[in-house]
Order: sequence, then structure tokens, then C-alpha cells
Amino acid sequence: MNRIRQLRRQKNMTQQEVGQALGVGNTAVSMYENGRRSLDDKTIRNLCALFGCSADYLLGLSDYRLPVTDQDARHLEAYHAADKEDRKTIDKMLREACRK
Repeated sequence: MNRIRQLRRQKNMTQQEVGQALGVGNTAVSMYENGRRSLDDKTIRNLCALFGCSADYLLGLSDYRLPVTDQDARHLEAYHAADKEDRKTIDKMLREACRK
């Protein structure tokens, strides 16, 4: 649960401020951060909205922080459906776009 602490500190928020945003006390936030209290679905969603991150990132399942939008998912599906040559072309276009 160190990600919660990390994200909170990056936003320069106190445990009390996070607790107020979640509707819980700062003791609960401390317990989330230390892994002594489990996160329910609603709390995960609220933390993700508060910190602008994906649930996978929050829970340490991914190092990719940004949430995936529906459009992102459609692009990824199209990429995986493309043949090898088309994927190479897409990869090249993305590399060039990122340099700009």
C-alpha cells in the first residue's frame, strides 16, 4: 500500500485531507497506507479518482500510472488485431510522434 502514501505525498496532501475526500478518518488512511486495512471497491475507485491513476497502479499490479480510457482500449485492441508489419508501422509512428 506504499503507493497510496506515495501518491498522497506527490499531491502534497495530509492523511486527514485524503480521509476527508474519502469520508473516513485519517486513522483509516494510515491503515490503508500500512496495509493494515483492506480497500473496498468504492475506496479504490475514489482513490483512483482523487489521484488520477489506474486501480492496477494503485494496487501495485502495474507501473503504468494513467487510467486506460475506452478509447485507449479500442486502440490497443486494434493494435493487437493488426498484422506484424502494420504493428511495426504503428510503432514507428508512435516513436516519431513522441520525439516531437
